[in-house]
Amino acid sequence: MYNYISNYKGRTDLVDLYGDNSLLLYALQLRYDIEDIISVASEALTDGSDDKKCDLIYIDRDSGFAVVAQAYMKKNPTETDLAKVNKASDLNTAASWIFTRDINDIPDRIKDSVSELQEAIKDGDINTVYFWYVHNMNEKNNPEVQEELNTVQIAAQKLVNNLAGDNSVKIVSLEVGNDTIERWYNSSSKRITIEEEIDVEGNGKAFEVKGGKWKSCVTAVKGSWI
Repeated sequence: MYNYISNYKGRTDLVDLYGDNSLLLYALQLRYDIEDIISVASEALTDGSDDKKCDLIYIDRDSGFAVVAQAYMKKNPTETDLAKVNKASDLNTAASWIFTRDINDIPDRIKDSVSELQEAIKDGDINTVYFWYVHNMNEKNNPEVQEELNTVQIAAQKLVNNLAGDNSVKIVSLEVGNDTIERWYNSSSKRITIEEEIDVEGNGKAFEVKGGKWKSCVTAVKGSWI
């Protein structure tokens, strides 16, 4: 059993609003420690009719990378279920539309995101583009997925080289299944986040302690309250 699953299922802010794309957003937040994932979702999610196999296009100019993702969520997956290979190969279509098509030919659903990514690449603000295939199954079950992602990486690298000109952009394809999400969860700040609110019977005196991306409150309580 993967530890991240119970935490993910408790994220009603994602599950209730974004359905099959919620795991994709959850993984993105874990990987890059994104504080306001809902705001990111409103800009980065592109899933829908005529999305050209891009469920998400996330661009971070400040950090110099972008994520193009295709997601698949299987209901009630088992330990032996195989992730669909065609979802990985769909990323070839995504790469073609993003890196080679004239912006005037791009469907409205993804036009703004593709335009921003193309401009960021041409401006030299992006040095890495990740192509993710996100799913809720075990990565080791279907080696054909990784083979297909290797093909995506090679093909997309050739395409982006033409768009980037003198700028250097690296393509990285990645299968983001249970094993990868679990690893990100175990190394994330969520491991020490307390979600439950507790009323404390303190003495009215407290002080705040901060460190990195966390903060705590120190006070004194009665032994009977404990």
